[in-house]
Amino acid sequence: MSIQAALDWFTRPQYGVITRAQALQAGLTDGQIRARLRNGTWIEIRPSVYAIAGAPPSWHQMLLASVFAYGPETLASHATTAFLYRLKGFEQPDELELVSSLTSRARLDGVRGRRSGALFDSDRTERFGIPTVTAGRALIDVSSRMSADWLGRVVDDAIRRDLVELEELRRCAERLGAAPGRSISRVRQVLAARLPGYDPGDSDLETRALRALVAAGLPPPRQQHRMVLNGKKVRIDLAYPELKIAIELDSWKYHGGDNLTAFTNDRARKNDLIALGWAAPSFTESMSDDYFVSVIKRLYEQAIGRQPAA
Repeated sequence: MSIQAALDWFTRPQYGVITRAQALQAGLTDGQIRARLRNGTWIEIRPSVYAIAGAPPSWHQMLLASVFAYGPETLASHATTAFLYRLKGFEQPDELELVSSLTSRARLDGVRGRRSGALFDSDRTERFGIPTVTAGRALIDVSSRMSADWLGRVVDDAIRRDLVELEELRRCAERLGAAPGRSISRVRQVLAARLPGYDPGDSDLETRALRALVAAGLPPPRQQHRMVLNGKKVRIDLAYPELKIAIELDSWKYHGGDNLTAFTNDRARKNDLIALGWAAPSFTESMSDDYFVSVIKRLYEQAIGRQPAA
């Protein structure tokens, strides 16, 4: 393999970034590295980390360069990892957060570095070619920055997107102790509300509705109940099919705005259900849980009252 081919082997999957150690491994000498920096072929963007001139600068490029510059055993972490996974509510951070082993002494501008003696193999992974902690470990490490309710919403969203598994999150929490930014008690509170087999539903509104109904003493309805309606296969958000109660969860994000087709289809489905003798109440984000529960409770009790005595 030629030196250029070896250099390309490093830079192509690394956002045009290469470390001094990698350049030497590819066959360059120190003098050749300095020559490339002098003539502008390479640009030093972190100590001993270079970007090929013309490689498009990006947040991912700078993050990987920072991980390389910080030293071995370094991973993206905390809110940086949360953004890397696009976890709910996390925007691109102004400051990169990294975690490394206890022996690290690195300092970099624009980087908030932490040292940890609890970097377990199970917490290490890669995302878009960048060494990082897992999404679950990142959530635990930033847990004190969120309320238990908001942390639960983020966890539910991550489960829906197959970024986190509850059992993985549970094991991670058991491995870790208290640390700055980490609230193990809050994580345990979220996990206690999500027993094995827990289904977060298709949306936050669905989760909210389920919890409200169960907290009010009603049995959990079926989620995403499938049935044939007017010759078409449909799914009802929540249902008590034996009582002919179909609960529609109407989020403006998915059922309103410019989404006229979805809005029309939902109204038609509701009409078809009513024509077949089903109660078809709706729950929207602006309704209170108390109001929603009171409506469903009345419909549930009325349906039970109509059932023939055993």
